[in-house]
Amino acid sequence: MPRYHQIFLVLSEQIREGRFDDARLPTEHELAETFKAGRVTVRRALDGLQQAGLISRTPGLGTFVKKQAEKRKAPASKRNLFENLVALTRSTTVKVLEYKLVRKSDIAQLLGLDAQESVLKIVRVRSFKGTPLSHITTYLPQQFSKFVRREKLLATPMLTLMSEAGVLFDRAEQSISAKLADPIVADRLQMDAAAALLAVRRITYDKNGRAIQYLEGLYRPDLYEYRLELSRTGVESANIWSPSARGENTISGE
Repeated sequence: MPRYHQIFLVLSEQIREGRFDDARLPTEHELAETFKAGRVTVRRALDGLQQAGLISRTPGLGTFVKKQAEKRKAPASKRNLFENLVALTRSTTVKVLEYKLVRKSDIAQLLGLDAQESVLKIVRVRSFKGTPLSHITTYLPQQFSKFVRREKLLATPMLTLMSEAGVLFDRAEQSISAKLADPIVADRLQMDAAAALLAVRRITYDKNGRAIQYLEGLYRPDLYEYRLELSRTGVESANIWSPSARGENTISGE
């Protein structure tokens, strides 16, 4: 990862954590000393922060944090996992990049199908005001192609379409890790190649214990935060929050 991008990620995180209480960032010289980097590198990182709408720069006065960039605590959600997953916000848009039947034996087996059966592959990118936030690849049993139509995905969350088709959701198995963006994903998310991404893998099951969806999601860590509220009895709520939405919860309708 380029040095300037590392500095950009660290500063953007510190901004959203409210580290700069006086709303003013250190000077380029001070940042260069802190990060042990040249001023040209620091200046490039600051350019990225300005383009992301996190700071404003005034010659002779300094660099200031924009108020809406500071992280705001969203109220804890008491909805369950599936309610959060289908709560698609009006402020996001979806672009369907791929919609086709494919043969992938490993995916078919994850969905409890015969290795030779075709599965429906759907690739989408979700954006907020033109800025891409997530890259989602989903696989469904072929039977759902009758209900989960390409044109419907532009306005309706996938899980809602499946629910309307009679699916009763019961549980999901999910893992969260980190992954480096390959050149294709990096271009789609407007990031540098090999930039760090939040990677989510999820298998969703219905009331009969059948796997009905396999999902691989890649999220920009500078724009997304995955939150879990835990209790002694398990997960109380789960959602993905986007600071781009001015402190509101932005839930991915996958």
